[in-house]
Amino acid sequence: MPTLEELDLLTTEQVCEALHVGRDVVLRLVHSGQLKALKITRKCYRYHRADVERFVRERDAAARGPEKSGPAAPMFSRKR
Repeated sequence: MPTLEELDLLTTEQVCEALHVGRDVVLRLVHSGQLKALKITRKCYRYHRADVERFVRERDAAARGPEKSGPAAPMFSRKR
């Protein structure tokens, strides 16, 4: 069976660490539709790495404005 790393899935805690926010903030983003998540059980979610990175890029671009948007540095280091 593939591991979370092989599937590029992150736990809520990993997303919290990457975004430097608490669990409540991440779950609020999920419930509002701003951040995509896979609902595993009633209280357990997993996040595709690409979806979290896309969320950050979109927020960064909105904050910078269209003329200052450029490629962002990778958010997560891959351990393979």
